[in-house]
Amino acid sequence: MIQRATHGKSSGNPVRRWVRVMAIALPLISCLLISPVLAQEDDEEDEFEPNPLELTEPDPLLPEPIVDRPLSPLERYELRLALNRLNREAQIAFAAGQTNRSFEIWNRELRLRRALGYEEEVPALARVGTRAWEENVPRQVQIITERLLIIEQDLQLQQPLDFGLLLTIADSYQVMRAYDPAVRLYGQILEQARAEGDLATEESTMISLADLHLGWFAYPEAAEIYEELLRRARQRSDRVQEENYLNLLGYAYQQGDQHEEAVDILLQLVEWYRELDPMRIPMLRIDIGNSYKELGQNAQAATSYQEAYVTALAQEQYGYATDALTQLANLYMSLDRPDDALVVYQLRILVEAEAYDRLGTMETLASIGEIYRDRGDIQRSIVHFRQALVLAQELGYPARIDYFTEQIIAQQQGNIDSLEEDVVEQPLGKFAQLLYGQPTEEETLLEEVDTNPRF
Repeated sequence: MIQRATHGKSSGNPVRRWVRVMAIALPLISCLLISPVLAQEDDEEDEFEPNPLELTEPDPLLPEPIVDRPLSPLERYELRLALNRLNREAQIAFAAGQTNRSFEIWNRELRLRRALGYEEEVPALARVGTRAWEENVPRQVQIITERLLIIEQDLQLQQPLDFGLLLTIADSYQVMRAYDPAVRLYGQILEQARAEGDLATEESTMISLADLHLGWFAYPEAAEIYEELLRRARQRSDRVQEENYLNLLGYAYQQGDQHEEAVDILLQLVEWYRELDPMRIPMLRIDIGNSYKELGQNAQAATSYQEAYVTALAQEQYGYATDALTQLANLYMSLDRPDDALVVYQLRILVEAEAYDRLGTMETLASIGEIYRDRGDIQRSIVHFRQALVLAQELGYPARIDYFTEQIIAQQQGNIDSLEEDVVEQPLGKFAQLLYGQPTEEETLLEEVDTNPRF
């Protein structure tokens, strides 16, 4: 079984191997395309800085035998203890906010780890490389990636191949976003695991590879692997992983513009959550509507948005209810059906009032005002822009105040004498009822739409 490396015995004379590997691997590294993020230097001086992992000055922690020989067991033990102390010292410096100092210490540790062999050097490189990526230290990520490439090329020359070390290197590539080397090496490990019938390693490598593709927006490649992982989870009745892969697969299909496949998976998730977690259904219905819209199946899209709205409203998930109505209104506007969009926007004002979403109400009023403006219904347009202006002033949005004022002035042909008069000519949905204690036109409209929906 292939296992990731954590520690182990020496891989021969490290100095001799290093010289041999450099001759083989450096030409290859010069041709490899590493992520543009890794290739960028912090400043121009970085190009001339020596690689801290390749310094050759003697180090007091490293024994200097008179003859060329491997370290003795005692020397290895003492060196390992010293390097572990260096790691702890670096961690203390890092915790104290001394980032540069901590990586200086870690680089010394990594440089000396070579004397203990790849089995100890590779996990240490992975550990420090992960920290460098998390802390956004691109130069450090670059030099560690280059060192791992050198080690990998040497390991590829050895027989039998040490797939445990190769797997650790592949994981490090993934963490440090070296996409091409990671895909290539995971593919090789996957082949070996299948040849050995090592199902555990095969599946864990598939997961890593799919996640890697997903992180790099290679959605079709990720979806292909998630399909196989979903099939396996169902075969062994693993409900937890089945749910996980359904969600990942639905996301990959949607992001990869495979909308027919996305609808199929998302509908399965709706059924999955109908009893287990109904609160997730509105979001799924919106996603289904979006995929139908991309497919040009507008009737199905409208139905999905309506179902999302009704379900979310019943669950008092006003955010999703608003999102569903927004998508539905956008759909109607794209189909040149402004009358239907107006109905939806008026419903959205009610939902936003329930959620006390004054910013959302302001934008909805603006959308209604724009529809009336485009239709030449100046009076109603001004009414809604005035209502939006009141909210913009209360919320303190200068850009929107300017926009609404410009719209009102333009439609009044420069006459702003009545700007402060009759601002609330039509009540602001539930806000009007809450603020002014009067019935709302929108509530009546909602009853009519519930009885005779226009979707």
